[in-house]
Amino acid sequence: MKKLIKTIAALGMLSLFASCQMNPADDGNQNDNPASGNTTEYTVSFNLNFPDDTDEFMYCDYTQNTAPSAKKANGGQSITLPSFACEMTRYPRNSYGENGVGYEFDSWNTSADGTGTSYEAGASYSVTSTKTLYATYKQKTVSGSEGEEDSAALDFSSVTSYSMNVGDTVSLASLIGGSSVYYEIQSGSDAVELGSGTLTAIGPGSAIVKAIDWDDSSKSWSCSITVIVEGFTGSSLDYKLIGRWEDGNSYLVFNADKTGELKVYKNGSLLQESTFEWSSFENSYGKYLTLSKCSADYLEGKQYTITSISANSLRLHGYLAFGTAQDTSWTKQ
Repeated sequence: MKKLIKTIAALGMLSLFASCQMNPADDGNQNDNPASGNTTEYTVSFNLNFPDDTDEFMYCDYTQNTAPSAKKANGGQSITLPSFACEMTRYPRNSYGENGVGYEFDSWNTSADGTGTSYEAGASYSVTSTKTLYATYKQKTVSGSEGEEDSAALDFSSVTSYSMNVGDTVSLASLIGGSSVYYEIQSGSDAVELGSGTLTAIGPGSAIVKAIDWDDSSKSWSCSITVIVEGFTGSSLDYKLIGRWEDGNSYLVFNADKTGELKVYKNGSLLQESTFEWSSFENSYGKYLTLSKCSADYLEGKQYTITSISANSLRLHGYLAFGTAQDTSWTKQ
């Protein structure tokens, strides 16, 4: 009897062992059984996809230069995508840090060129394999409210000539005909200057300003700008010169009626003093100032090279006192 019981027990154990070996749910490979879940771990990486500089454009001023950390999850699980990558400003290489257009993070994409599947920032993403997602960007709104561009912005596709008074500032359209544009002053930099999305009149005269397609420089729109000062008929250079300029105790005065006076001191001693009439002109060689009808004969007919001039700074080369021609610097009061 004991021998029979042992035989039955042995057969039962053998049957149980065979049953366990044949159960596909316990074969150790659950990738083939979706109902049991995928325990394979995958990695999702994030690439800032920051553009390289080109011969035409430079990119800078980004706010974060480290990509978000990679995330790991089992197949079939979901992760939350990062809500931020970075921001940047794109500049034309010849603009010396001006005329920049800002870009901000838009979405994540399976392709670096943005042609793959797009996922919104902060969206839920189902992990099915190891993957790299690339940041894509969109142009920032330059002006206006509630995400809309200023309706009063100057659009060169419809406005080809425009008049301004000295001191006026006008907004410039960031988009023309659906194209993102930047601006360059083709001529008349004494009359206007560019700001961030703006144009300001700084002196009487005329200028040509061009809007250029960021992505196709062969596409452009030009506008002729006329800047006036009520009651003033001189040139932009004349307008900049008018006023009192000082260098220590020395001073130059250029009046709007083209009269003026000067006093030049050295080591506290008066070297030169005169009243005069003045005129200015410029050509391809430079900017010049001429004095005439001087009360001091030594200065009569003297011509000076204006080596630089701005709203509050003036540099001259020439004879203002006895001796050799000198470089002098003056500050407007």
